[in-house]
Amino acid sequence: GTGYSSLSYLQRLPAHAIKIDKSFVMAMATDAGAEAIVRSVIDLARNMGMSVVAEGVEDRQTWNRLRDLGCDTAQGYFLAHPMPASDLIDWAAQLGAMHLCDEIGANELSSAVLVTVAG
Repeated sequence: GTGYSSLSYLQRLPAHAIKIDKSFVMAMATDAGAEAIVRSVIDLARNMGMSVVAEGVEDRQTWNRLRDLGCDTAQGYFLAHPMPASDLIDWAAQLGAMHLCDEIGANELSSAVLVTVAG
């Protein structure tokens, strides 16, 4: 039955985003099964009106593939290595992403930086 199904819980959770574990994201280029899971999670999230965060993006190929699949947001060493909060504003400026500071607020930037995959 659906009483204890993980998907049933997902439908009832007050969540607005689904995060894809880096083990699937990092294996996408070499494992068709991993890519199928990533693609399916993105499709599921879209159909449920949720956004998607992919973690473990470590190269341009993965970044581009996630963009092609419609992933909203990415985290990983391809984008940036961990850094002190004091370096974050300069990093964002170098990317031409200062709009992050306006949208999120400089005080909140240190807690988590997610870079949009589009464009």
